[in-house]
Amino acid sequence: VEIGGGNLVLASGYGIDFSATGDSSGTTNSELLDDYEEGTFTPTVQGTNTAGTATYASQVGKYTRIGDRVFWNMYIAWSSGSGAGGLHIYGLPYQTSGSNPTYPAVTIGYAHNLSLSSNHQITGLHGSSDTYLYFYQIPSGGGSSIAVNYDAGASMIMSGHYKVG
Repeated sequence: VEIGGGNLVLASGYGIDFSATGDSSGTTNSELLDDYEEGTFTPTVQGTNTAGTATYASQVGKYTRIGDRVFWNMYIAWSSGSGAGGLHIYGLPYQTSGSNPTYPAVTIGYAHNLSLSSNHQITGLHGSSDTYLYFYQIPSGGGSSIAVNYDAGASMIMSGHYKVG
């Protein structure tokens, strides 16, 4: 441990150990804070049948990683999209296959120009063994959900979090 530039600096591979908290509910590994990072990422849209390409007006993604959790928010706006099938968004940091065993939900604050069925609401998820976000339409009052189709142009503001494998 050293103090460098006014910051507490730990040697690579080490972290802050919280195992002495006295609650004895975790293991040594689960009570070690060994990663904190803030950064940006570039989200992209793809279709499930045909990935396609798009022209982007905005691809802003920001994240904070604390231990094995990544908290993120993004604004993505595209036009001239050529994908086909369901809508997927790729590009989140640290998201790897198998790292999301509980299907973390996505909070969608804004969705513009996405074609939804009448009386349906949009929802989004991280896949349990996938490296992308995917979206469903849920009918008001209940019923079966259907995929949100890739639209040639739309925009979304959303946030979420997930566990890193």
